[in-house]
Amino acid sequence: MLMELSFVLAGIIIVLTGVSAWLWHRLRSLTAAHPVPDAQPHSDDSFISALRMAIDALPDAMYLADTNNRLLIANQQYAQQLGFQNIDDLLGKTMRDVFPPEQAEAYLAEDQMVMKTGQPFRLEIPHEAADGSHEWFHILKVPIRQHDKIIGVMGMIRNITEVRTSQESLYARIAQFRLLSHIDADINSTLDMRYVANSALDILLRFSQAEAGFIAIVTDNSEELRVVATLGAYPNLQVNSLVKAHEGVLGRVLRTQKPELISDVASDPDYTPMLRDTRAMIVMPMLSQDHLVGAIKLETSRPHRFNDDVYQFAQLVAARIALAVENANLYTLVQHKLGEMEKLYHETQALFQEKSRLEQLKTDMIRIASHDLKNPLSVIQGYIMIMRMEEAKLHEEVRGFLGEMERSAARMSKILQDILSLEKIDQRARGEFRVLNLESIVNNLYAEFLPQAQLRNQTLELQRKTPASYTIEGDEAQLYEALANLVSNAIKYTPEGGQVTLSLDRSDQHVVFKVRDTGYGIPDDMQKRLFEPFYRAKTDETIDIEGTGLGLHLVKNIVERHTGVLIFESTYGKGSLFGFSLPAKS
Repeated sequence: MLMELSFVLAGIIIVLTGVSAWLWHRLRSLTAAHPVPDAQPHSDDSFISALRMAIDALPDAMYLADTNNRLLIANQQYAQQLGFQNIDDLLGKTMRDVFPPEQAEAYLAEDQMVMKTGQPFRLEIPHEAADGSHEWFHILKVPIRQHDKIIGVMGMIRNITEVRTSQESLYARIAQFRLLSHIDADINSTLDMRYVANSALDILLRFSQAEAGFIAIVTDNSEELRVVATLGAYPNLQVNSLVKAHEGVLGRVLRTQKPELISDVASDPDYTPMLRDTRAMIVMPMLSQDHLVGAIKLETSRPHRFNDDVYQFAQLVAARIALAVENANLYTLVQHKLGEMEKLYHETQALFQEKSRLEQLKTDMIRIASHDLKNPLSVIQGYIMIMRMEEAKLHEEVRGFLGEMERSAARMSKILQDILSLEKIDQRARGEFRVLNLESIVNNLYAEFLPQAQLRNQTLELQRKTPASYTIEGDEAQLYEALANLVSNAIKYTPEGGQVTLSLDRSDQHVVFKVRDTGYGIPDDMQKRLFEPFYRAKTDETIDIEGTGLGLHLVKNIVERHTGVLIFESTYGKGSLFGFSLPAKS
């Protein structure tokens, strides 16, 4: 916008400065009480008429004043802004003649400063229109020179309300994305539903400028909701309080499962006050996969305080809180299931027949993870793909948020894949093994991971300790997965410039595979739990490296199903060695 304005002004300045002194005197004579005799009336008047037509065609208001601040020329847009129908009625006047005293003095001071310093003056100011709406104007004033002498000032006023509104809308959207990102970070960092709810409610109240609000979740009793977060001067409401689920506006929203913005509660027949001064409210159902998990309520003492932006933002927050509630419920369910599994495990030591129940429970949990997590993950990834199609229209910071969403979705997909791999190993363990050449599998593995190591400036080496046959009996897919996990971990936990060495060896009875790295190593106190499911040895160097904690557990299961022996040693700060020994096939 400013570039367009600068081009227009530059063109006008070139025209004005290119006109000789007689044009300046001619312009002054047009506004004088006694015009100066004109030696060439027709040509001068034609030129000035054409100039005034060109100035009137400008979309912006424009004026030109002399050093005494008298208006020498103006266009129709400027005259209309000042309430003049005829431009000639405006010419010859000063700012004091057409503006209120205080405003006139401010404008005159700006003009005098431009003529005194010889520097342009720019300003953006708000203005309240006659209908009560607010507008924004950009003002640009430049000095007019003749023979290096400043002989006046020219001003241009452009209405930038639309641009300003678009900017403010964009900034508001960015602020919303930042707040939502903060809520998402809370959800991803903890399963404490009350912590997330309190954080989200605080953000909602600050963003909407509401005076009070609460978040409540469904209970086993369909008649009541239990409050998990509350802010504001509610006289009879606190955490763990129960609210009626079928009364007032809240009851209506829960029945219809549709959010409502009530600009004036006095006009709503279902409204029942919880706060004396409430005039407007927003009530949002919290839904997870079309399942009602709770509700959010915001209240304010100012009618019509809540607008569409607040309303839409509240809906986005409601969806995220619903996810936090569902995650907490799922975590509780998993904890309960794990408790049952532990109980069944101890019982199987005395009663072998109980083993089937334990296996069925484990299978059910994996199916729950696959159904309840994989389906919504696919939906999230689908929407991410749709947003990527419109990536060029997104703000740079929003594109950053989109990248974070993609990485989180990919990480969740990897967790699900690892969980389901455990089930596949159990299913395939009952199948028959065939004769395999472990050397062929390792060669393929080396070729696959060599580019990854090179990208990290690492040296990846393959050694064969003895020239021999490396034949074994086993499942090729499972063994390749075990080998890939060990090599992938070695590359991932070795800093750039390090070395990873793969080796194959053969004794009379065993084939041995090892992966040695010069990575971060594992502290002694963490090594005992290293092969447990979901356990990760986190140190200052590895805390930011992503992982599921299932890779080494998968390796352990595969090696044991092949009647092999794990090999492991590590020194913190120097590196690690992982591998296994399998029975050789003669």
